[in-house]
Amino acid sequence: MTHGRAASARSVEVSFRQAAQLYNLTFRWPDIMQARCAPLWFRHAGEPALPRLLDLMTRQLGCKVVGEAFMNGLAELGRHALPAVPALDQLIDRRRRIPENEPSRDAEMETDERLLAAAREARYRILTDAQISRFAQVEPHRGFHDPGAQDLVPRDAKDQRTEARTFPTTPEPPVAHSDG
Repeated sequence: MTHGRAASARSVEVSFRQAAQLYNLTFRWPDIMQARCAPLWFRHAGEPALPRLLDLMTRQLGCKVVGEAFMNGLAELGRHALPAVPALDQLIDRRRRIPENEPSRDAEMETDERLLAAAREARYRILTDAQISRFAQVEPHRGFHDPGAQDLVPRDAKDQRTEARTFPTTPEPPVAHSDG
């Protein structure tokens, strides 16, 4: 998946059988497949499924086997995963490594650093998507005059906005007239 706006609230057209399979893979089979199917279930079920998905996903963030996959799933949810950011912050800010049964201290450190990098990346992608969507809801596209977008700007910001943000119109090139 791509960064940023990969997951959206739009529903995905699937048959009843496919929806049942996706539900079972998301909620009944604890494995890496669960982490990969959770964003897909969100696309299908929409906002009502979000609290249950976030609860499911945040419980697995510290797991060395599937934690990274769940963090990628949260990142795919984008701004919809904002309630999970405190769980990612806890993982990022912890002072002790996750206890693992790795063969060496170096392997434990590598696992911990991999999870830390995935948590930072997921947090960044969630917050970036939230900023992009907030910007899109608050301010119209720069440079283009869209009268409908004026209503999306908060009243205090509307008063401060100037016309200097619009692109200047370029004069049309002179037309060569032929006299004959």
